[in-house]
Amino acid sequence: MLVAATVAGLTTWLALLLAPVGSRAVAALMVAAFAVKAAWVAINFWSAAIGLVLLRRGVGVAPGLAPPDARPIEGRVAIAMTARDEAPAPTIARLRAVKASLDASPDGALFDYFLLSDATRREIAAAEERLVEAWRGETSGSGRVFYRRRALNHGGQHGNLYDFAERFAAPYAILIALDADSLMSAAAILALVRLMQANPRVGILQSVDAAILPPSLFARVFEFGHRHAMRCSAAGSAWWQGPRGQYRGHNAAIRVGPYLKHCRLVDLAGERRFGGVGLCHDQIESALMRRAGWEIRELSRENGSWEGAPPTLPDFLDRYRRWFQGDLNNLRFLGLAGLTAMDRYHLIAVAHRFLAWPAMVMFAALALVMTLTAPAPTAFPTRSAAAFIAAFAAIYFAPRVLGYVDSAFEGAKRCGGAARLIVGGALDALLTLLFTPVAMLAGTTFVVALAAGRRPQWDAQPRASYRLTWRAAARRLWRESAIGWAALAALALAKPSALPWFAPFLAGPALAIPLAAITASPRLGRLAARWKVCALPEEIDVPAEIGATIAFEAALSRDA
Repeated sequence: MLVAATVAGLTTWLALLLAPVGSRAVAALMVAAFAVKAAWVAINFWSAAIGLVLLRRGVGVAPGLAPPDARPIEGRVAIAMTARDEAPAPTIARLRAVKASLDASPDGALFDYFLLSDATRREIAAAEERLVEAWRGETSGSGRVFYRRRALNHGGQHGNLYDFAERFAAPYAILIALDADSLMSAAAILALVRLMQANPRVGILQSVDAAILPPSLFARVFEFGHRHAMRCSAAGSAWWQGPRGQYRGHNAAIRVGPYLKHCRLVDLAGERRFGGVGLCHDQIESALMRRAGWEIRELSRENGSWEGAPPTLPDFLDRYRRWFQGDLNNLRFLGLAGLTAMDRYHLIAVAHRFLAWPAMVMFAALALVMTLTAPAPTAFPTRSAAAFIAAFAAIYFAPRVLGYVDSAFEGAKRCGGAARLIVGGALDALLTLLFTPVAMLAGTTFVVALAAGRRPQWDAQPRASYRLTWRAAARRLWRESAIGWAALAALALAKPSALPWFAPFLAGPALAIPLAAITASPRLGRLAARWKVCALPEEIDVPAEIGATIAFEAALSRDA
């Protein structure tokens, strides 16, 4: 009801603004396109607002769940990290750090470790095998470390994990699923296991994972804002979604028995762009698990669960395109019998997040057409339009602002002090303003390419910082840049007075190439880390697991 009221208020306001300006048909299309984006923004806004209240009232890390008791952990637990053509040294360094952290706990002997490789490149597979064997030779508990590479890597990540569970997970009641860039502390993993043990109807328990060791200035600023936006939203979402929360495919605990019984996936029918291996398999696995009566729960606070971040703007856009395609394909499961309303909500919501981008591009394009074709005497309600934009911006940025407020309550020193928190928030707002329209245009061109028959090829994601040349940035972002400059030129020639209204949307695409190249600079990233620009809590007080990862990676890279 809160979301519906917010969307209704915003769209009514917009309709009243547009009524005297131009064509009714164009205005109706603009209102409809805006409503798609407004719904997503409203959901985030109210989740964050509810989350801030819950966090300030001291909500626990696992709302709706029975707290873990003092019973010892029952049975053994598998830690399974999936990887496909990833750099071996950083991947194995993270898994080694997880083991070292758990080995230092009283329950460490109950955990076994599996690197599940889908490497297609012979040199990567050889390096993985060599590094794991070296690890086994120099560590205590080497009989609990395993390397497995599939001869046929069918089914993608889901196929890798499910095949492992089917063949080798019989001794384990619980499996901790990790990505190649995942890292978790012993405290976080033990909390998941004990909560699963205390709540026997939970089939999947998802932690709140945050990116660490951002490899570039771009990733650093992006993650600073994302983490603060997530603080309150995660708490609010975990509360109102209840027993059917979100599962993100990694940094989560899975109950092996029901996973094997209910979560086997088959390839989608159809050609590769709309069928084949599910790119966002986690959405379907969680829906099938919930359909069978098992709960999908989310934690509400960060608790030592981390992942990596893409180093450049083009790499972020590639990841988003991959998710966009996967979530669009998953809409084909909406008619699956037995799904709950919340299952269908999740399938729609994750696709809605990306579909809102073409909707906003359509909104901006129609606004441009209306502006360029409106008769000269047309009166425009300037004050009301400015107030409308300000209201929408306030709702859009509210989850971040509320996150900064919550950080301030907890102590700004977690992020290097109040001054760094404020500067980081300002940089995040600027980057978000520039980055978001680029992502919207990239998502729109991707949908057009899919509709035109393009078959994208997804390779392993870059994790480490690298120098992105201007030429390489132009090769990746020329479409978005060309659209931005073309629209600015049209406005400058025909309606220069309208430029300030369109600048917030067009500045990012026009500047996308230099923005991508400059913010990807490894040197600039190192300087930002040294000066603690957009500092993350793990940089101020470095957890042992992150320190161990850095040390292991350095040693393994030297050996390699």
